[in-house]
Amino acid sequence: MQVQVYVNGHEWLARKLAQHGVRYSKHDNAFLWIEDFARAQRFADRFVSLPWVARLFIALMSGEHAPRYAADPLHSGARESPATWSTTCNTCASEAAFTPTTGSD
Repeated sequence: MQVQVYVNGHEWLARKLAQHGVRYSKHDNAFLWIEDFARAQRFADRFVSLPWVARLFIALMSGEHAPRYAADPLHSGARESPATWSTTCNTCASEAAFTPTTGSD
């Protein structure tokens, strides 16, 4: 069985902001306004260091569709494991934020 997972950082950040009561405006996959930009940046900085493999393992191995046996990728070597974990595409984006001016500049 092959499983492909896509993690959208903007959607993750939107959910994190909503969880913490930080208001924002978003269109499609772009933030138009964030009430507390510094707090949003702190959340975003944590995104890359989250234990994604562990989180995905837990999500995939729970529930009624979990395989009858599972190898824990955090505690088993690939030679001992029937599962292989890899990242085939990793995309990073840089965002620019602009502060509105009054027009007198």
